[in-house]
Amino acid sequence: MVPSRARWKADRLRALKRRQIGLRRELGLVDAILLCTGTIFGADIYIATSFAMSELGPASLIAWLLAGAVAIMMAVSMAECSSMFPRAGGPYLYESVAFGMPVACVLSWAYWAAEWAALATFPSAIAQYLLFLFPQLSLVGLVVVRTLFIVAIMAVLYWGIRATRYMEDVMSVFEKTILFGFVLMALRLFDWSRFEPFAPYGWDKLGLATVRVFWAYMGFELVTMPAEEFKNPERDIPLGIVASMIIITSIYVTTNLALVGSVGAATIAASETPISDAALIAFGPLAATLMTIAALDSMVASETGTYLGITRLAFAMSRDGFMPEAFSEIHEKHRTPHVSIIVQGAAAIVAANLFTINQLIIFSSFTILLSYTATCLAVVVLRFKMRHVERRFKVPLNIKVRGTEVPIVPLLAAGLGVWIMSNTPVEEVLAGLAILALGFTVYVVRHMKEGIKPSLSGLEIPTLKALATLGKWSTLEEVAAEVFDTFNLDIKQLSSVAASLERLHSRYGRVFKRTVGNVDYWLLKPKLSFKERLVLRKMMEGGWEPLSVDEVKRLGLLKQARSLMRKGVLEEEEGLLRLTDEVYRSLA
Repeated sequence: MVPSRARWKADRLRALKRRQIGLRRELGLVDAILLCTGTIFGADIYIATSFAMSELGPASLIAWLLAGAVAIMMAVSMAECSSMFPRAGGPYLYESVAFGMPVACVLSWAYWAAEWAALATFPSAIAQYLLFLFPQLSLVGLVVVRTLFIVAIMAVLYWGIRATRYMEDVMSVFEKTILFGFVLMALRLFDWSRFEPFAPYGWDKLGLATVRVFWAYMGFELVTMPAEEFKNPERDIPLGIVASMIIITSIYVTTNLALVGSVGAATIAASETPISDAALIAFGPLAATLMTIAALDSMVASETGTYLGITRLAFAMSRDGFMPEAFSEIHEKHRTPHVSIIVQGAAAIVAANLFTINQLIIFSSFTILLSYTATCLAVVVLRFKMRHVERRFKVPLNIKVRGTEVPIVPLLAAGLGVWIMSNTPVEEVLAGLAILALGFTVYVVRHMKEGIKPSLSGLEIPTLKALATLGKWSTLEEVAAEVFDTFNLDIKQLSSVAASLERLHSRYGRVFKRTVGNVDYWLLKPKLSFKERLVLRKMMEGGWEPLSVDEVKRLGLLKQARSLMRKGVLEEEEGLLRLTDEVYRSLA
């Protein structure tokens, strides 16, 4: 039954109230700083240091500073996008609104590829640091270590994440305490003469070194928090991001200063376990063992967090039609995306044992920069496409073009992002482009499987998912709010969803449509199997009278009847099955 206009208004008010639950303004500047630093700062410093040092020597400090500056500008740009969409976030959402869903799909695969490469990097680094403790490990032993490590994390996530959170918190405190202690002790041996010459290999490889160290700044997009959760978002979001990125950059630079000043750049550049080797030379075997344990501890925590994040990302991409449908399946008992966990873990095992750490880091940096750079450009595009949408935070430094404020910071960040990517080796660039092509292929195949031709807006599959979630006759505004996860909708967003609904109804026959007064209502037309249709045909033979559960059991169609109930076609009351809406008669 289609709700009345008054009923719809009441439903919307209740939905608004539900969405406001938990959005009390409780977060402040300190919270923003802690969230950001806790998300970004991890095992990267134990891995990327020697690679940059081998390219530039002591001058690698400039690469760390440059990468930090670019990351700050990109993070501030994302903060503006986050303030536009209070209940949803992430690069893919901003890109989909700015450039359309097909482009967002390709860029989402770039983002996913970066996380997947990081997932394969940490096991390889762990193997290197274990080799420091146990030099007798053979090549086969290293393969076993990488494989068993990923399998162990996979098992933790497969059976739930409660233990994951506790494990990450404990290990993070231990590791950071050891690292800060090492830096303080290393400063006692500091000698400025070890910085001469400052750039022994010249500056030609500054871009490549920046590609490598930018990997250590990945993750700041996760902390562009919704503006409504902050007491003073206009101040706390940008200051929190800038302050935390400055803190992280300072930690990275200080650690590299301590390493070069205590043992020299040449020693670090030649090492596969730079911090452990530095501790061994400066303070002896006990300090080296402690630093190795701290490094292993940090990598386990980082791997767990990365694995958890990538499974959630793949789950969301699958639901939006960007990845195979199996990636959004949930285990009935453990309530985890088990298919996504297993498949991505298996792929990470192959990558960890097939590629070098250096290759994985460069590939990860290149693909994440694609996503970040596109988001910076999205800020500029949205200033024109959605100029009237409220922004609780706007990027500073703007110039007016045809009455619209054009932000300079995102354009500068995008330009620097392109420059950094241009220094990526050809092999990693080709691998990244291959991933993007694969992503677009999956996008097209998913649409063809649904019987839908990919359109410019590309919102058909998210619209279908929104209707499935709503599970009732819904208005355009309700469907669009579910698609974009916010009631703060622009006319272009509403128009795109409206066009998708019309195509799904008239061209593909995937949704029902009813008009009451001047309001259109939409309902998902579920795809049914042959046996599910048999249940409906049995009801049709009986004049659409309720069908008893016992009769369905006798026919051997109970499983199909339960499936129809999950799809919202049937409902059960006192042992009788009946249609939830007469419109479903057409499915028989």
